[in-house]
Amino acid sequence: AVVSTQSTGVETEEELTSAQPQLNEGDSLEENKENTPTSNNNEKYVRQVVSQLPLSKIKKIMKMDPDTKLVQNDSVLLLAFATELFIKALSTAAARVAVKNKRKTIKKEDIETCTRNLDYFEFLEDML
Repeated sequence: AVVSTQSTGVETEEELTSAQPQLNEGDSLEENKENTPTSNNNEKYVRQVVSQLPLSKIKKIMKMDPDTKLVQNDSVLLLAFATELFIKALSTAAARVAVKNKRKTIKKEDIETCTRNLDYFEFLEDML
């Protein structure tokens, strides 16, 4: 797929996705370690992952499906993590389009460009 930009001409899908976002420690999800093992013993430690999104709202949205009766907290946290990764990927791709157009602000047309020209955002094409 090819994306036309006003400032630089043509940008390929590979160029848009070359900086594919990856969630590192300290990014969107924070990691707190409890009972960290000492160097002398082999005790396991527990990791607690905290989302930036409100888990209660995600759980409420999940329960809106009439077929869903119960929702485990682990599944809510996993969905929050996936949502954060999706938002980061879309915003990174849109930011790259904005920078190519010599802007710092992401506009709706930047997101539309991503949905039209990147295969993995194609499912959003009818939404905008």
